[in-house]
Amino acid sequence: MSQVPQQAADISGIAPATGALEDAIAQAVLKLQHLERDALTHLRSIRERQKDLVRTRFEEGRVVSELLASGQYGDAVVERLSQATGISPAILYDCRKFFELPQFGRQRPRLEAWITETAERKGAVTWSYARNVVRKSLPRDAEAARRRLDEEIRRVEKRAERLEEDAEEMYAEAERAGSPEQRDEAAGVRAKARQIKDDMARVQPAPVAADTSGQVKPSRHRDEAYLDHVRSHCCAACMAQQAEAHHLLGGGMGTKGTDLSAVPLCRKCHAELHMRGPRTFQKMHNFELWAVAWRLVVAYYAGWQQ
Repeated sequence: MSQVPQQAADISGIAPATGALEDAIAQAVLKLQHLERDALTHLRSIRERQKDLVRTRFEEGRVVSELLASGQYGDAVVERLSQATGISPAILYDCRKFFELPQFGRQRPRLEAWITETAERKGAVTWSYARNVVRKSLPRDAEAARRRLDEEIRRVEKRAERLEEDAEEMYAEAERAGSPEQRDEAAGVRAKARQIKDDMARVQPAPVAADTSGQVKPSRHRDEAYLDHVRSHCCAACMAQQAEAHHLLGGGMGTKGTDLSAVPLCRKCHAELHMRGPRTFQKMHNFELWAVAWRLVVAYYAGWQQ
């Protein structure tokens, strides 16, 4: 306490040092010291609560991840969870991705080690920082997703080739048995295989062709049934129920590309994508457009194989 008057005298240099002034400053110093201790206590408490929020988000991600991993439910179940809990779909998706980060291996002890290391390095661990970690873990561009789509197209094409082989065997068996029903069934399998191969060939941007006027017009694969399949899904960005089809591939000359490059977006998100551009839009909503397109193609043509 003997040092407080000396500090007060130094602080009060602009005014004559009087006993009353020294006492007032000493009291102010004591109050500020007490309040600062409280502030530091509250700050430590806030930081602990921030860590607890990260832990809670991790466990919420576990719930969503395990539900979707069961394979019995589609992504639309996230919207139902959101409506029932009041947690936004974006947060639920981020929680799931945070829980599934490879560095954690879905294990709580690894999360705790990461929290400790991050707190020592940065001083605080917040959910905002954790979400940024999730975003940085995603591919920087859609090229990887596009390659996965190409690989899936090749896989579906091979299935179509096997279907054609099965159709030929069914034809031969039908001829030996003299069964019109088997011939009709074989014809259906063959038509299905050809349709799949034809559609897969058109997923890549189609070559352009000149019309009789000399203008170059891009060809476009149209498939209204596939567009209905796309529109039947929730908006890929905000999970709104009413979605329209946005084409990732353009045909040039202001036209749309193949319908097999379409993804579901509500009207608001569709307009936002055109306004901000794909790269910014994907970063803001934390997902990949081509990854969505890939899953839709797989889901649609899986039906052909059933």
